Amino acid sequence: MTERLDVVGIGNAMVDAIIPSNKNEIEKHKDFNNTVLIGLQPRGIFLLIRLISILEESHNIKNISHGKLDVTFFRDDFRRSETILSPKSTKMEVIIENKSVVLIDDVLYTGRSIRAALTALDSFGRPSEVELLVLIDRRFSRHLPIPVSYTHLRAHETLRSLLFP
Repeated sequence: MTERLDVVGIGNAMVDAIIPSNKNEIEKHKDFNNTVLIGLQPRGIFLLIRLISILEESHNIKNISHGKLDVTFFRDDFRRSETILSPKSTKMEVIIENKSVVLIDDVLYTGRSIRAALTALDSFGRPSEVELLVLIDRRFSRHLPIPVSYTHLRAHETLRSLLFP
């Protein structure tokens, strides 16, 4: 019998590691009064929920403004698919005008989803800054120049640790 990989446990552990490894950068948000966390559908939502839980329980930061954003129809490749797209819900009950926005997703690969998210954000106001938090940054596959503000793993680090334990 094979063991099932505990994806949720691994994901939680990775999110838990983002805060200590990016402590100085995260401290600039102080009490998060001027910050909005936005998870990208679908997998960024799990990270958003876990990150809010960590900030509330471990750092005693309450009432964190957050939203859920679907970028399906903002992608530059959505018309190229032969299958019918099924978007997820967008739940943005926050104003991002002049706020610091942190977009949250699982993996940054080509950068197209993040470009779509930046376009979608225009509908909700003009933030003072936008940062990006991802679990994994696959930096050598980028099609667009999208920088990562907070991450747990960079692809070259992961590959190096696999090749040279």
